[in-house]
Parts: sequence; C-alpha cells; structure tokens
Amino acid sequence: MTLYIGVKSGTNKTVCQLPAGYRPKSGRYYPLTNFTSKTAGVFFISDNGNVQLENSEVGKDVFANVSFPVN
Repeated sequence: MTLYIGVKSGTNKTVCQLPAGYRPKSGRYYPLTNFTSKTAGVFFISDNGNVQLENSEVGKDVFANVSFPVN
C-alpha cells in the first residue's frame, strides 16, 4: 500500500487511523519532511492502524509518502 500524508499544523499526536486491511503487518517508523523547519523527521504507524507523529513534529506542516505491505 502507498500512503500519502499531508498535515498542516495541528495539536494532536495521532493524525488518523487506517482501516482494517490497510494497516502494516507490524508497527514501524517512516520518514517525513517537515516543511516548517525544512528538516526530515519520522512518524509511526502501529499495527492497529494509528498514524502518529513524533512529539517534535506535532504542530508543524509535514508531508510523507511511504509504501508498506498490508496485513
């Protein structure tokens, strides 16, 4: 599956939850681009589908484009 994420600021660590059938087989970190500070960062997708930003990325404009096998 390929997932595109674009977040413009916000206050919540959890961005969304992927529906069953679109979740990774196991939790894993993926890279993202932080447009606010023009740096790279990471986010986590858990096996229950929660897409979570690292604390340092919350509230910033971020973008990610990742692919992973689904469960």
